Amino acid sequence: PATKAEAPALEEATALTPEQMFEGGADTYKNWVEFGVGGFNTRGNKAQFQERSQYPDGAFGGITDFHYQTDIAKGTTMSLDGRGIFDNHDYKLSLDLKREKLGYLRFSANELRTWYNGDGGFYPPTGAYYSLRDDALALDRGEFSIEAGLTLDKAPKMTFKYTHDFRDGEKSSTIWGYTHPVGGELVRGLSPSVYDIDEHRDIFEFDIAHKIKKVDVGAGLHYETGRLDDALKINQFPGEAIEQKVTDQQNTSFDLFNVHSYAESWLHKNVMLSAGFAFSDLDNDFSGSRIYGAEYDVSYTPNAQNGFGYYGLHGGSHLIEYEPD
Repeated sequence: PATKAEAPALEEATALTPEQMFEGGADTYKNWVEFGVGGFNTRGNKAQFQERSQYPDGAFGGITDFHYQTDIAKGTTMSLDGRGIFDNHDYKLSLDLKREKLGYLRFSANELRTWYNGDGGFYPPTGAYYSLRDDALALDRGEFSIEAGLTLDKAPKMTFKYTHDFRDGEKSSTIWGYTHPVGGELVRGLSPSVYDIDEHRDIFEFDIAHKIKKVDVGAGLHYETGRLDDALKINQFPGEAIEQKVTDQQNTSFDLFNVHSYAESWLHKNVMLSAGFAFSDLDNDFSGSRIYGAEYDVSYTPNAQNGFGYYGLHGGSHLIEYEPD
């Protein structure tokens, strides 16, 4: 036990600053979890508020940050990170397993929502405002991936990764439709339109690298396939007797294959010799239609009064590239 003379000095030495108290003093903690809540009560144009702030109208909350790390075996570490905000559609989760001098396994998934105001234009002479609806349009973006790597000593380093990403939802467009805001005058670019988006892509990647004496060599394969099923939906002449819905469908599918390799070596401390080669094969197919009707996504029925449009548009392209370096 400290003497009376030593007590003040000991107390001063162990006193914590505010920063040290927040961080846990002299101890360093590697795991944590943080929570957060919030909310908005809006008046007026809710969709415009959501687009400007990128928050939902109402309450939201959840785990803003989470980290957990531990050694599950000698030389093997597991770490887990995440985030989940309910009603904000903000989610993230990643899991990482790493074994020293052997390799790693990594899993990751995330999703994020973006809000858009889908209202149309404003016509000053009559004060007409072409709104779409109170709530904002929502477009979700996400990605899922799994990756594995082999990192043995004195052996080729190999990695494999699979990724799936997507966009799904609706967003605003400024390709507005025709209206008659005053009398019989035709005005272009006032009535609202919306992009209906459904896109996904799958990517497979494999890479190998090794050092042979003083030469670094490597090679890789990349295959990517995807499909974009998008539609521009325009509301022509809203509220009028001749009101019509236009569905402009835009579809694209593609396949991309790439193989590449390289070699490099330092001939001198200021001189490097490198060489590489890549081959790519890209195949695209597209289709589309433009259909007028009383509702969106109806069958194609040409009509001189509503608009003929078109149906069965098809095309494609094929590109092959050789890239020596």
